Amino acid sequence: MKKSVILIIATVYLASVFIVGLLGIKMGIYNVVVYAQEIVYVPFGRLDEAASTEHDAVYVKDNVSGKGYLNERVYKTPERKAQRECDVAIAEFFTEGLTFELKFQLRPDNVTKKNLEYQYDKNSVVSENPEKGFVEFSVNSDGNAVVAFKSNGTFILTVRPADGSNISLKVKISVYQS
Repeated sequence: MKKSVILIIATVYLASVFIVGLLGIKMGIYNVVVYAQEIVYVPFGRLDEAASTEHDAVYVKDNVSGKGYLNERVYKTPERKAQRECDVAIAEFFTEGLTFELKFQLRPDNVTKKNLEYQYDKNSVVSENPEKGFVEFSVNSDGNAVVAFKSNGTFILTVRPADGSNISLKVKISVYQS
């Protein structure tokens, strides 16, 4: 090969590297999977600022039974969550047809898989254990958990994102005899 051909190839190569660098053409990653970093419980009551503390937020709503308020307590600190053995605690008196629709959001908002997985004690559910079960559990079309109580008891629900991220949220619903 002639020296001039080698110089032309080298010049074209260096010019192409310079042009690509100048125009900012760079490799892009497509189909990026965004994993959930947090599960947020969406309370259905109103915030009671007087009862809330730095450790937990308290939400209240006139309850179905007419005996006081429905009480939702969202624990803020890891110490408080460990002490109470849950992230969210809900307390209510039992009435016929008592049903909770539990709503959750995944953060960040652009999570790739927005589905949630629910885990609970199968012995608590009527369809799984007709003799001992005291709730009916289902998931509605929005992906929200629906818990209908047939009698008093404590139902513990663990919520996890379906994307396999290593986070969870534990909800404890205590229904007392009125």
